[in-house]
Amino acid sequence: ATYTSERDIEEARGRALKENDLAVKDIDKKIALMEQKRVETQKEMAQAKEKNQPVGTLERTITNLDFDIKTQQDLRETKKREASAINSRYDDDVKRYRELTKK
Repeated sequence: ATYTSERDIEEARGRALKENDLAVKDIDKKIALMEQKRVETQKEMAQAKEKNQPVGTLERTITNLDFDIKTQQDLRETKKREASAINSRYDDDVKRYRELTKK
């Protein structure tokens, strides 16, 4: 990208970090909803077992939720690591800008 000042670079960094942070928060909300659904499904399964009802569908739901939660947790960790990469990239841009403008 082309920048006219260090301020432009810092503003771009801020926007990139904000987008990343919003993505992490969105993922956290999804995880919380899935964990809540898992707890509810476990309660349903316990009630079904007490009544000697089949629980296969509920077990599959829990298995799927466990997989989805793990996937979202992995994505969250990736996004958190991206914040470091974003900072490094903009640090490099500031360094290049300073070298080019001799500041």
